[in-house]
Amino acid sequence: MKANPDFTIRTIGDLSLIVSLTQNPFDRKKTLTTNESGVLLWQTLQKDCTKKELADVLQSVYKIDERTALSDIESFLNTLQTIGALQMSD
Repeated sequence: MKANPDFTIRTIGDLSLIVSLTQNPFDRKKTLTTNESGVLLWQTLQKDCTKKELADVLQSVYKIDERTALSDIESFLNTLQTIGALQMSD
């Protein structure tokens, strides 16, 4: 899986948003406000990767256990799928 190239991340002050490049940027259904870990995951998703690879990134940066990392990733990925910002690999 990887990030949909039709989406990008925009940072305004302390606020980071994942927004569609092809839709109205103010369409809340195609926008995700995210935190520092979401930005890190989004950057990692710029290339094809697995949930395990994403978990490894979170674990190395935030020193959390794998279960917590996978739970957080699952929630983030579900939200990305909902707004259309995630491409699944074949």
